[in-house]
Amino acid sequence: QFEGLAVLATNLRQNIDPAFIRRLEFVIDFEEPDREERLALWNCHLPKDVPLAQDVNLYELANLYPVVGGVIRNAAVAAGFLAAADRVPIDRRHFVHAIRREYAKAGRSFPGVPIGLIVQ
Repeated sequence: QFEGLAVLATNLRQNIDPAFIRRLEFVIDFEEPDREERLALWNCHLPKDVPLAQDVNLYELANLYPVVGGVIRNAAVAAGFLAAADRVPIDRRHFVHAIRREYAKAGRSFPGVPIGLIVQ
């Protein structure tokens, strides 16, 4: 028995025993973000003064990669580190590399690179 407030979160609800779920007072489902929400998440996770290359199009990233906020955050941070290592502003290639890594970490198939982007 627990008298306090507990918040549980999962993206694998199907793996939770139904008897356990019946004991929860509230269960709230959150849908994955749509394109506009993903765009807002990209903007949220990039500081206003972050140096971005001219080829960066956050709307394109939000449109091409249907991912959740945690993945966007991880990719934004990773892209920043990749660009810092290259000593250049964050460019399209850095974002795509970081997103591809997030897909690999999750064991998901990567949807591909944007048209016209050449990656090594």
